[in-house]
Amino acid sequence: MKFNIVLLIILATFLFLSGCNLLKQEQKTDQIDKSAQTTPPSAVKSYSHFENPFYNIEYPQGWEERDSGDAVMFLSPLADEFDNYRENIIIQSASAGDSTLEEAFESYINGIRGSAEEFTIINYSSATLVGLPAYNLEYKVKIKDQNLRSLAVFTIKDKYAYIVTYFALERDYDKYLDDAKHAISSFKIVEYAPTPVPEINAAGELVSGEWRVYSSSVYYDTGVSDFLETPSDLLEVKADYTWTFGSKSGTWSISDITDDDWKKWGISPYSPTKKIILYNWNNDSVDGPIEESASTVRAGNIWIMYRSGPPEISQPAQIQMKFVWSVE
Repeated sequence: MKFNIVLLIILATFLFLSGCNLLKQEQKTDQIDKSAQTTPPSAVKSYSHFENPFYNIEYPQGWEERDSGDAVMFLSPLADEFDNYRENIIIQSASAGDSTLEEAFESYINGIRGSAEEFTIINYSSATLVGLPAYNLEYKVKIKDQNLRSLAVFTIKDKYAYIVTYFALERDYDKYLDDAKHAISSFKIVEYAPTPVPEINAAGELVSGEWRVYSSSVYYDTGVSDFLETPSDLLEVKADYTWTFGSKSGTWSISDITDDDWKKWGISPYSPTKKIILYNWNNDSVDGPIEESASTVRAGNIWIMYRSGPPEISQPAQIQMKFVWSVE
């Protein structure tokens, strides 16, 4: 079992840096040093609902939702121009294979220890999550000379590991702690029974139409992950089995997903049974899963996953692009 711990640390770092970029000025010497203050608990008590085909959760109302495809994040608003970090809740899942809960949890801890500048366990204990045996882990990490504190809950269901993590600057840890605990306790894994994708008719109804890029992620061969700028171009999948995306164009088809496809994409098998293939993308063919929906006339989301390198990106990597309908 291997969680993308590097991505988890990158996300935590990114949220600190993005907060820093919003600083308008350095504090004057006669201003109170905020780092010496203790932040009172947050008054947030209203919650929004998030769900996808795999799990759902309640998160603090007013927080920003982001889905990178590899993780789902909820980000707190900045308090003022001097606030330099967005407290956050991150959900990740990964195949646990045949690992026991104890083995997978130990692998997860070792992954954090090997990725962070400093790592200190404050407390860990047995727990339950969605009625399943789980582990609570409270720890501190140092990133970019900043001390972060985290609360994580870890469980396994049907050979998949799930982790819900709360991150905050150490001095502000209590600010949203109650809200983070509420989110963790509300987390539920969906008992999902996939609906078979109907056969594509001659007009290609299930996927024909305009799609926008929801997220674009890059997974470098070195093990580092990052987000790419989201293109504004729409992917138009036409009923005559041609497609356009900005200056790119070609033909498309749909095929059954095979075991080799999951291995090629580097992801664990889940509910999709069909894939879309785009021909003549960068003079090659690319493909990805078609995620199903309750509709019998169109698909849910589609993914495009392909290998790339210079000059498109700086070094060899896999790019994963998630597309959603441009108009729901």
